[in-house]
Parts: sequence; C-alpha cells; structure tokens
Amino acid sequence: MPITSYLAHPHSGRKQRLIEALKALPNCDVVPAENENLLIAITETDNQEQDDKLKQTIENLESLKLLAMVSAIVRSFTAFKIEDKTIKKIAMVVTVAAQINLILLISELFKEFYAPTHHSESACYLFFGLHGKDALLPWIWTAIPLNVLATVLLTFHKLRNNFKVLFFSCFILFVAIWIEKGFGLIVPGFIPGP
Repeated sequence: MPITSYLAHPHSGRKQRLIEALKALPNCDVVPAENENLLIAITETDNQEQDDKLKQTIENLESLKLLAMVSAIVRSFTAFKIEDKTIKKIAMVVTVAAQINLILLISELFKEFYAPTHHSESACYLFFGLHGKDALLPWIWTAIPLNVLATVLLTFHKLRNNFKVLFFSCFILFVAIWIEKGFGLIVPGFIPGP
C-alpha cells in the first residue's frame, strides 16, 4: 500500500477551500499548519495506479498553488515507510537533471567566451568581474564547485545508494543551483550594456 505525503500550498485566501477539497477525496488525510498558509496531505492507496490517479486529482484542484513531495523528510522524521526503490528512482531523475544542468552550463560558457561580443559583458562580470566590480565572483565560484561535486557524487551508483551521501548531495545541489540561477542568471541580466 503506497503511503505518500505532500506539502500543499493553497492560493492566497483559499486555504479552507483546499482543506475541504482534500478531505472530500477518498484515502486522503489533511493536516493544516496553524501559523503558515500550508497543508500536509497524506494519501494511502491500495496500489501504485490508484496513488497516481489520486495525485493527479490533487494536482488538478483549483485552490492548489503548489504540491511538493517530501519523501526524504517524511522517511527521516516520521514512522511512515517509503520504499528505497522510490527514493532511488527520484535520485536517478535528479542525477540526470544535474548532469544536464552541467552540460548546459558548459555550453553557456563556451557560447559566451568562444567569440565574445558586447553581449558577453554580463558573463564577464559574473565570472571574472568587470571594471573592478566583482561582487558576484564568490557566489558563482562557490556555486560551480558545489554543482560539480553534487553531480559527481550523484553520478556514482555506489555513492548515490548511500542515503546520507544522497541527501547531502541533493542539499548542496539545491544550494548550488539556487545560487547559480538566482545570483548568476537574474542579477547579471540587469547589468546595463553599452
């Protein structure tokens, strides 16, 4: 019997409507947070097919803004049993996504620095500083090694199957991508060009 837990974020002002909609679903329990606009939805079904259908039904609720699966946290801090194969399958998806992210980063670097133009100034600012301005250097040069380290750890099957290494790798990958896309993509995009 699959037991799955989700963090459910309702649209603003629709928390009660989402609670009622989730409680109306079969095999679904709801625990609302008292101080946040957040719900925990726990589903228990007889097989994987029913679980998939129930998840699709939940995702289609009009008052739902965001649904996040929290398998690792639930597995670590509650008595709910989440099978190893479920976490391993999600880890494989994360691994492939991390590898694709690195390939795209390398492609971006190649494009920007192979034949630099005035459009490359934001990348120059981000990676090397520009005209003595280098506020983002520590951020990006922290993000890239973290990104590479997490991807390498996830790529090796033996390391990925060790859940402590897996959770650590996912955490540093999250931080690295957050820095790279947040500080590395958004901020340089607002740097005025000539």
